[in-house]
Amino acid sequence: MFSLESINRLAGERSGGNRAVLYARVSSTKQKRDGNLERQKDRLLDAARKRGYRIVEVITEQASGINEKRRGLYRIFRLAEDSKIDIVLIEFRDRLARFGYSYIETYLAARKVRVVCLDDGPPASAESELTRDLITIITVFSAWLYGQRSHGFRKKVTDVIREHHTNMRL
Repeated sequence: MFSLESINRLAGERSGGNRAVLYARVSSTKQKRDGNLERQKDRLLDAARKRGYRIVEVITEQASGINEKRRGLYRIFRLAEDSKIDIVLIEFRDRLARFGYSYIETYLAARKVRVVCLDDGPPASAESELTRDLITIITVFSAWLYGQRSHGFRKKVTDVIREHHTNMRL
């Protein structure tokens, strides 16, 4: 009378345990244009198939790893909350988040979703982890600073062009 999946859902269990969402992210338009996002997605698809994961969804996005309002990350949270996935497959930890990775991992684990990282080498020493975090902070801040400068420059150019067109009409 009832499907096994309905019974498992009512019992709070997951069917199969291999339903995966693949998450690929790049930070810049240039990385996306150069094909980095597509290559990352292809590597994840290949790994998921080799591991026998049932791919529920492939999420790709171009956004900063420190941006807290990423659509793709929120999509993962919704899938986890709705018990539609068992695994989040990523290539590197920093693709999921530059900072706060363990918070995201803990949040997903509370919903019985595990994060599988293709490049999960041995745990880093405290010194190397601190060094990596400091380099990440400097990299992210530098990118933000250059982006702000670029935005300011584009605004100035746009204003000059607009003023020139206005003067030409007069």
